[in-house]
Amino acid sequence: MNGRQHTRPSRVEVSETGVEVYAPYDRDLVENLRALPGARFVPSHWAVPFEHLGDVIDFVEDVFGPTDVVGQRGPW
Repeated sequence: MNGRQHTRPSRVEVSETGVEVYAPYDRDLVENLRALPGARFVPSHWAVPFEHLGDVIDFVEDVFGPTDVVGQRGPW
């Protein structure tokens, strides 16, 4: 965990509309998500196109460690 303490868990959800990222604020994570084409912040989470799922998981795990990935598209 890079020495940072976060009390809320991070979560990545795969939905019919794309990938949703729920995580506490982290500057590195925000910068990485902003760099993805089509990513946008909506109230309470980031919405990212499906094609970036692998990148999103890597970004979140780099900051917060192992992250739950849940969704309708199969086991992750």
